[in-house]
Amino acid sequence: MIDTGAEVSCVNEGIGSMLGLEPVSRYRVKTPSGFSVHNVYQLRVTLGPGLDLPPDPIDVEVPEVEIDVGAMLIGRDILSHGEMAWYGHDERFELVLPRSFVTAL
Repeated sequence: MIDTGAEVSCVNEGIGSMLGLEPVSRYRVKTPSGFSVHNVYQLRVTLGPGLDLPPDPIDVEVPEVEIDVGAMLIGRDILSHGEMAWYGHDERFELVLPRSFVTAL
């Protein structure tokens, strides 16, 4: 889920342990229901892994919180790496992230 109102990205509760990750710190999270402290995990996120040339991976530290939709909420900490456009009439968006190009000699 993409949330342009979220300052930081987060993963759903249980994802860190499911991936066998150890928390790197704790983070005070402000949610609509108030403040709470959660484990933070270090992840390498790749958006669009099925593309022929996917964007570069983004290293982030994300808190683990209860989210209603999906395994991860993508916030402005990840979105700020690229440019996003919303095409309201077509009800679609485009997210362009940096991509390294490797050329063969």
